[in-house]
Amino acid sequence: MVLFHEKKTAPTPAARRRRRIFWLIAVIAGLVCLSLLMLSALGGAREPLKKGLEDYLTTASGMKARIGRFEYMKFYPDVRVAAGRLGFVHEGETDEAVSLGSLALSMNFWDLVLSQRRLQELTIKDLDVRKGEWAPQEFKSVSLSISGGEMPEAVLTGLYGADAFTGRMKMERGTSIMGRP
Repeated sequence: MVLFHEKKTAPTPAARRRRRIFWLIAVIAGLVCLSLLMLSALGGAREPLKKGLEDYLTTASGMKARIGRFEYMKFYPDVRVAAGRLGFVHEGETDEAVSLGSLALSMNFWDLVLSQRRLQELTIKDLDVRKGEWAPQEFKSVSLSISGGEMPEAVLTGLYGADAFTGRMKMERGTSIMGRP
């Protein structure tokens, strides 16, 4: 039994506007979540990723880059790259000017998106640079390790010509690799 019939009224323009804004925000949030989920699923040791990294290194260094062993690349939540047997050759030459035994790099995705360029970790092992490329003597078996944490630290060891060297440097947290805060 119905005692009274309540008449439905049309929503006001302000209520329609609020509803539209709510749904717009919900759709955008859903698309962002879907995009981040897809980014976390991308990566691995696929050939197109290796080729893209080689092309980037070639452009950045001005030398032809070759990757002998591509281990993986990951994009979210951290951008991570691991590769081995990297070689850099000047155009028209066959001998490597620079070679790396292995490279491991980690950066926070959001720092990269916001152009912060802060490293979480960088490890280079067995870096060899031929004589005259960067300095009058050759660099051999150079290892560089930069690790994050509360007080980041860079450790560099190797041979310059026939002389061994070791360097250790505490780094300021919050400074980007471009020297900007």
